[in-house]
Formats: sequence, C-alpha cells, structure tokens
Amino acid sequence: MGRIEVLEERVRQLSREELSQFREWFISYDEQLWDDQIAEDVASGRLEGPAQRALDEFHSGDAGRL
Repeated sequence: MGRIEVLEERVRQLSREELSQFREWFISYDEQLWDDQIAEDVASGRLEGPAQRALDEFHSGDAGRL
C-alpha cells in the first residue's frame, strides 16, 4: 500500500471532530505552501513577465477582453 493510500485510510478512521480539525489544519497548511510558492516566484523574478503583460494589456485597454 502506498503512502497516499495509507493516509486515505487513516483519514477515513477519524471521527467527525478529528476530521474537522484535520481539515482546518490542512487548509491552513496548503495556503501556507501556496503563499511560500508565490513568495519564491516573486523573489526569483518568475512573475515579472506575466505582470508586465497584464500591465501592458491594462494600459492598452485590452484588459478583460476574452
């Protein structure tokens, strides 16, 4: 059994209260990972190109057109 399957089984065994606590923890944990990734992307300059394109579209009046 792989690690994910083991985790799935363990989560299924949680009580409703424990599942609620786990859900709150996991959401917070996942949000922190996302924040860390964005901070890393900003620091590395990886978002400069997309940010500049968005600003260019905004200033040219093309923003929001699909």
